[in-house]
Amino acid sequence: MSKQISQTTKNKITVVIPTHNRARQLPKTIELIMNQSVSRDQYTVIVIDNRSSDATAETVRGLMRRYPNLEYAYQKKPGAAPTRNEGIRRATTPLILFVDDDILASPTLIQEHLKGHQGQPCSVLGHIEVGWNTSPDRFLRYLKESEDQNTFKYLDPQKTSFAYFYTGNVSCRREALLKVGGFDEGFTVYGVEDIDLGYRLEMYGERMIYCAKASAVHDYNPNYVEFLAKRYNNGRSLAYFLAKFPNLTPQFTFGKYPLIKLGLPRYLTAWLKPFINREDHLKGGVQPGPLTRFQYLWFSKALRWQLYKGYRAYRSYWNRSGLRVMPTKSVLLQNTL
Repeated sequence: MSKQISQTTKNKITVVIPTHNRARQLPKTIELIMNQSVSRDQYTVIVIDNRSSDATAETVRGLMRRYPNLEYAYQKKPGAAPTRNEGIRRATTPLILFVDDDILASPTLIQEHLKGHQGQPCSVLGHIEVGWNTSPDRFLRYLKESEDQNTFKYLDPQKTSFAYFYTGNVSCRREALLKVGGFDEGFTVYGVEDIDLGYRLEMYGERMIYCAKASAVHDYNPNYVEFLAKRYNNGRSLAYFLAKFPNLTPQFTFGKYPLIKLGLPRYLTAWLKPFINREDHLKGGVQPGPLTRFQYLWFSKALRWQLYKGYRAYRSYWNRSGLRVMPTKSVLLQNTL
């Protein structure tokens, strides 16, 4: 019997931290989670190791000797969705807080999440601040100014919806997670699996509550090339999501036009490609200097273009496979319990 089960008389919330090859970064994340304003007997922390090849297991087990409410679990199936689902399975508390392995929690993070759940069935979205406020990097400043990293500085708490659901800092009722089937393991690449879950939770009747006081810092410094690849995968996942819920297509746009209706003429695509892949521009994205209006526009359009490319590539795959639509049967948690 795990330590977690024996602690459930006091525990109110389980903190689930999925991780992959972040042995150096994990101790900082865990230490901040373990030093909260609420006592440790009110929460359990489970680190779900997704096939790490570094010293993740040894690092967490070493910390377990200091923190009795810390647990380690291994998930051999790749992907963010199955890794977080493993955390849902192992949790026995009424609430689950998902925190990424590069999130630096404020001392009152858990306290504020617990407050947000009082008196109403809801999911509580915490605030995420970026860690590069003083960085001279042009691309990082673009991400900060464009709110492209889920900080949602100007989010209206009264208008929060599933579209803002992100798993770097969010808490949910375990009962609701089980009812809607957890994360859809049909998402095989990064991105959108969180929005998909948020939509199903909202359809189930869960309100989305934004809590600015449940704050944390995202200790992440992406470069331009990495982010282009990330956006491409987001496009693939978006295609899968919209195949499941085609009624949501109008909410996801590319510029002024619905994403799935956008098509650039071949001559224009060929003309843009050398500019998008120019080596000097890629380097320009990581050099210090003022962020000009042109660079802001360039970064914005280039990332949107990669999103569309990923979407279009996945749609083309379905067509080559003889599929008119993407399979809509989801691999949900309820099918594996």
